[in-house]
Amino acid sequence: MKLLRSGGILILRTPDARALSLEGGLLRAAYRHLAYPANTPEHVFHFTPQGLARMVAGLGLKHIEVNPVGTWEECVISGKNVIVRAGRWMILRYALAHHWPYEFVLTAVKTPVF
Repeated sequence: MKLLRSGGILILRTPDARALSLEGGLLRAAYRHLAYPANTPEHVFHFTPQGLARMVAGLGLKHIEVNPVGTWEECVISGKNVIVRAGRWMILRYALAHHWPYEFVLTAVKTPVF
């Protein structure tokens, strides 16, 4: 955490790895593979809110807060094909209505050194 000054605030927004759960049947599998925001190659690591909070605490940051991102306006629906986007739209609407994990925001403060 050398890049963050003492008293600085770290804000992270990342997909919620709890969405990768194998529970929930066919619709949950469709959500996991088609609509979950981290199903792309650039997402090498997947974090749960608790796991990332422990990692950040281990780096010496305090006042850690985790908030789920669960509003429809904040969801990204990607795809070049209109049919694919429509399918993802329906899956995301279902997922949000059932409170399935999507993303979370973690904020933490680097403890001031006196």
